[in-house]
Amino acid sequence: MKSETMDEIELESEKPLLVFINPKSGTGRAVTMYNKYLEPLLKDKTIKVDVIMTKYSGHARDFIEKCPDLRKYRGLVSISGDGLIHEIYNGLFNRPDWSQISRMPMGLIPGGSGCALNSSLLRQLGQVRDGSTSLGPEASANNVAVGASLGRTTPLDLLEIELENGDTYVSFLGATIGIVADSDIGSEWLRCLGYLRVYLYVGTRMFFPKNYRVRLSYLPLPRDANGQVCPAPEDTPLALPKFSEKLPPNWVVEEGDFRLLYAINISLLDPVSLFAPESKVGDGIAWIVVVRSSITVRETINWTLNLQDGPIDVEAMEVIPVRAFRIEPLSPSTGILTLDGESVPYGKFQGQVIPKKANLFVS
Repeated sequence: MKSETMDEIELESEKPLLVFINPKSGTGRAVTMYNKYLEPLLKDKTIKVDVIMTKYSGHARDFIEKCPDLRKYRGLVSISGDGLIHEIYNGLFNRPDWSQISRMPMGLIPGGSGCALNSSLLRQLGQVRDGSTSLGPEASANNVAVGASLGRTTPLDLLEIELENGDTYVSFLGATIGIVADSDIGSEWLRCLGYLRVYLYVGTRMFFPKNYRVRLSYLPLPRDANGQVCPAPEDTPLALPKFSEKLPPNWVVEEGDFRLLYAINISLLDPVSLFAPESKVGDGIAWIVVVRSSITVRETINWTLNLQDGPIDVEAMEVIPVRAFRIEPLSPSTGILTLDGESVPYGKFQGQVIPKKANLFVS
């Protein structure tokens, strides 16, 4: 299947793929995913591969940062969960040739717990999220093999996110505080259950909610005459003010109590949890998912039981299309902040969407 957003790029047929496999990710099925789904297709299309089994957290990032001849590959493949994708993109981001190499195509094979980016891509392409975990390994393997063989890709936006401590990352998923971050990190010991572990934790938090006092600021995107959101312009990133500086007057500022704030780049957190229904992987739009403390227990239960349908229509919940954002936790002074599902130092953070900065293999 080919969408109108896909393009075709010429690739030298003799170039191999660089495949990263995290054998310990999620439910521990990454190696099986490669052997069963991807390897046979690559052999059938005579695509050469170099395979790296990651041995520690940060292995892929370290390898990519230091690899002197990365351009000898036609593309990269991640077989794991979202954490490995985060490593790969930030390894590229830390290279001196980032601006030239960021669009090296990436292939996605779901081998982790939730696989948000791959789930969002399959949803956008109308492909089946099949398999025992509903992560779509067959469609995913076909995207990688056909995409690498024919040079077919679709663009992917990235978020550039700055933390209060000065660290800067690129993000394909987003950054969040509140119930999702608390549940994701709080349920790490249940990773063997896959993405379902988070729902078990959320279930307990429904009746013992935690609120965060936050100053939320964002630069909204305009809409055209038909009510459609106008995407951020390409190749013209904003110079965001320092955290100590005031934001421009065209930013919207809201201070209040929240259960969840999520600056998100894609539609799904896993095969089920639809957070930004209108989002496309390369639409030039970041989305702020807001759940205010005024949400009732009944509304929370309704939302949780119908996550596949997206946010519910209540005053306490909102999904806002933005170009840039700043989120400043005021109280409590400690908490959990996750970026692409990975824990990072808690505190203020800000960022913006960088449209079409990367590419994904598609069939």
